[in-house]
Amino acid sequence: VPGNRVIQGRRRQGRSGIERRRRRRRRKRGGGGGSSPTGDLRRLPELLFTDSVPFHDLPPSPDPSTRRDLRPATRWTLSSLPVHELCRASLTSVGESDARKELCGNVLLCGASSLYPHFPERLSYELGEAFPGSYKCRVVASRNAVERRYGAWIGGSILTSLGSFQQLWLSRAEYEEWGATVGTQRFP
Repeated sequence: VPGNRVIQGRRRQGRSGIERRRRRRRRKRGGGGGSSPTGDLRRLPELLFTDSVPFHDLPPSPDPSTRRDLRPATRWTLSSLPVHELCRASLTSVGESDARKELCGNVLLCGASSLYPHFPERLSYELGEAFPGSYKCRVVASRNAVERRYGAWIGGSILTSLGSFQQLWLSRAEYEEWGATVGTQRFP
């Protein structure tokens, strides 16, 4: 009966439409397992706190036209250490105990990578684990996203506009006349 087919077709179409909407909602929420792109993106900030970088030891592709050598990632970064280990290494390299205590109490976050959700809390926790009881580590982060994203540029522009900072500049003529020695003498 043709009428029943249309109704059955609508029912089937309605069910598949509902299923499609459910799938879209799951994708937006990041549900549906660890293989969804959104679920993987949620774990992206975790790479800043881990020692092992995924895909770091992949063999190169045998085909030179599709070759993307992912192994030398350390060539593009300053260090392969996690963020909290870099902070710990920087703080422990300070020789004076009082200065180290002061610096540990004022760890300033800026830059776009600090805008990940719960990043300041996580860094504060990790630094607290690295310095248990010896120092009170406090991570300071502006609540304003624009200030955090462009904080280094804002600070640099303020610093260069100061008259006292302009006296510290090393001109090109001075460098060409004296070489690198003038830099090491002026900035020990």
